[in-house]
Amino acid sequence: MSKSIIFALTAGMASVAVNAQQCPGEFHAVPLHERASVCHSFNSDTPASMSYHAPLSPADTVTFYKSALGEPEQESLQKGRTVLQFAQKVVVISADAAGSQVDILIK
Repeated sequence: MSKSIIFALTAGMASVAVNAQQCPGEFHAVPLHERASVCHSFNSDTPASMSYHAPLSPADTVTFYKSALGEPEQESLQKGRTVLQFAQKVVVISADAAGSQVDILIK
């Protein structure tokens, strides 16, 4: 996934109302870690996105998603974030102070 696609997806979210909610078990058939917290969805219709915190290292979070969704079509490291591309789904994982921030983007 190119940097311009990530920018376009995140820039497009700026004008969408943020919906803070209790964390669901999945978002558009993409699982969230069982200990997910601080969940925010940005649109429920596609294109849609959700961000949440996982109390795992970024490496363990990547392993979680590969185990749950299989091998990604593409995996890259961009600006310190791991980007996993699965067909119409993108999972972006970045380190934060106490684990990982996970951004799920649905095209």
